[in-house]
Amino acid sequence: MEPTNSAARPPWKTRSKEASTTTSTTTTIQALSPDILCIIFSFVDLFDLVRLSAVCKSWSARRNRGQRKKIETELRRKKSGISTLCFNPSSHLLFAGSFAGHASCWDLRRTRKPVWETRVSPNVIHSIHHLRNDTRTFVMGGIDGVLRVADQQTGEVVSRYIIEGRSSSSSVPGGSRRLVERKKARRIAENTRLDLMPRTSRPYINCVTVGMQKVVTTHPDNYVRVWKFDK
Repeated sequence: MEPTNSAARPPWKTRSKEASTTTSTTTTIQALSPDILCIIFSFVDLFDLVRLSAVCKSWSARRNRGQRKKIETELRRKKSGISTLCFNPSSHLLFAGSFAGHASCWDLRRTRKPVWETRVSPNVIHSIHHLRNDTRTFVMGGIDGVLRVADQQTGEVVSRYIIEGRSSSSSVPGGSRRLVERKKARRIAENTRLDLMPRTSRPYINCVTVGMQKVVTTHPDNYVRVWKFDK
């Protein structure tokens, strides 16, 4: 089975009779809840937050209600720091990874507080993704090179994988100079000392994409890796 095809025809380009009668609504920043504002402004450097009050009345009002210190403390605790976001439209859950290795989940229907928040990695989380329409698990990858599978409802990491050192190589058919390396993945325990493992077993992960029994990752060494999982 192959991963989902990102080159498929976008749904908004599909013509139908229903599309002609569909009405759209526009959401302004003034209509967003304070918690959503915190998520948005967490992308901004802490020292620029004050300046935003000049262009965003909602943010200015939130600051003027004496809550600025509380907001800034929360953003400092999170290292100002969302590094990646992934939204699941099937469950209305928004997953976030931080530069400090935290993962958190927000239900956009009820945004007063996170559904869960947990430290999953000692370093930055670069990417989060899940299978389309899946509400059970998601996959994370980051600077420590460990591929993590976690529960969407609780944030608990259920499995962790790195690359085995042994490999076999073969040339790509058609006269290309590119090589395909085949390596085995190894599942590691929660208390495994990552600092004792060679970097070749856990190259930095820049991006992850989840397919059917497969996960595709990209790395700074110009490799694209396909992780295949048994049922």
